[in-house]
Amino acid sequence: MLTFTQLYTEAGSAMGLKTTDPYLTVVKRNINNGLKLLKSAAQQYYTRKEVTFNLVQAQQFYTMYPDFIRAKTVRINNGSITFPIAGIDSEDEWNSVNVIPQFAIFYPQRWFQKDATQLGVWPIPSTNISNALIIGYEARMEDMYLDDTTGLSITFTNNSLIINNAAGLFTPKMVGMRLGITDGSDGNWYTIAGYTDNQHMTISTLYQKATQTTSATIIGAVPDIPEEFHIALEDFALWRYYKLKRINAAVANDFKNDFYQAQESYIGSFSDKETSQIIQPRRSTLPYNPLLVPPINMHQ
Repeated sequence: MLTFTQLYTEAGSAMGLKTTDPYLTVVKRNINNGLKLLKSAAQQYYTRKEVTFNLVQAQQFYTMYPDFIRAKTVRINNGSITFPIAGIDSEDEWNSVNVIPQFAIFYPQRWFQKDATQLGVWPIPSTNISNALIIGYEARMEDMYLDDTTGLSITFTNNSLIINNAAGLFTPKMVGMRLGITDGSDGNWYTIAGYTDNQHMTISTLYQKATQTTSATIIGAVPDIPEEFHIALEDFALWRYYKLKRINAAVANDFKNDFYQAQESYIGSFSDKETSQIIQPRRSTLPYNPLLVPPINMHQ
């Protein structure tokens, strides 16, 4: 596991840069850009997000979150069952079904991604339904900016999600970062899930080792891809450095090839339905309730 700080520091060191060199700002940007390029080729992120919206009477389009790239699945929860609805890929087809935008069906049957921020449903809801629209989506990576925090004395309690720092040095910005113990007592990394106060935070999985207090800790931003591909981000930064800064095509191409080989391996390991954490159903086999709830199946 490599943190953002470790990645840009190692890449900068390979370039012969001092820690005060202004070009490190470009290196940081290229670490972020390399991550986006690596993941976008697979068209399926290592992580998946899901959000829930209220269906609003007479409202067809719903504004997505800022990290939204594209919807993957859309489901409707009517309070007793949750059923998937089919997407519409063609704008012409979307315009055709909206010739009759609303009629006596309570629940939407189809969805359409209008643009980068708007997702629409058809027919237009005829009543308000709380927490009824469930959207699974591919999320845009948030750029990494913050450096590592090391040496905090943290108490970990066996079979607990709560971690403690008696000195009160926890901050809300640490939520979403990864936490590691570097003294060899625990080789796992934990995601910081929540901030309670400056002495208490929660991690996303139960701590399984013996209760301990240690200052051999590191908290840092970590790329949200499998750790075996982290090093490829340094290859991307070095490729751009030797191509644009040093103007050395031969060395630049070596790093470029290393990056794209890693990307090819990433696609092979994490982009199909058998190996990805996200399983995509075939559109032709999209399941519907055999009792035809909602009332009619517009997928036919």
